[in-house]
Amino acid sequence: MTKTLFISICIVLISTNLQGQDSLKTGRSRATGGILFGANMVQFYRANNDIFKFPFKKPVWQWQVGVSVDAINTRRYGLRWELLYNNKGANETFSDKISTTIDSKVNLSYLQFNLFPIIYKPLGNRKFNPFLALGGYYSYLVKSKYSSQVNGTTPFIDDVASKNTLKQDYGVDLSLGFYFKKVSLEYRIEAGLPKILNQLETLSSIKNKTHSIIFTVR
Repeated sequence: MTKTLFISICIVLISTNLQGQDSLKTGRSRATGGILFGANMVQFYRANNDIFKFPFKKPVWQWQVGVSVDAINTRRYGLRWELLYNNKGANETFSDKISTTIDSKVNLSYLQFNLFPIIYKPLGNRKFNPFLALGGYYSYLVKSKYSSQVNGTTPFIDDVASKNTLKQDYGVDLSLGFYFKKVSLEYRIEAGLPKILNQLETLSSIKNKTHSIIFTVR
């Protein structure tokens, strides 16, 4: 059901691109749709000063795909929203500091909405235009998987952690990139604000963190 809805929305939004291409030539600001692909380096974080820490100690590589709509696209300013299927997660080690150590591989898949109300383009050039974008996201969990080992024993699927993963997540986005004609390339940092797990004290403080390279074709 989720995948069918997502594909349907993609088809509708991509069709807006056909209507928006002529506006780039005339200088008018009209909605322009596109398709984006991203490579994610994901991890969990606890303290706020860990958001920008790079490189990760235990990175997990994931991916995202979706549609992007530039609702406002002038030479100096833009407003964009995105609808994504976004994969996150982490490789984490948890310990009770006594006798138990749990190594977990976590995969989380979200249907995600991004909004960038501030996109600043300092050069104002239509062919090559660097930009800085600030925004936020809201996401809904569609799939989770925790593969865990206790004290190095045989891995098992941790259904308890999956059931305690909160369905909703939201956070902030910071993106730096450039437009080149009908494509854009950007480096994005995304940090979740709420914890992602409920009722598990040893895991309760972890939040999503993603560093991405994103390519968009309009």
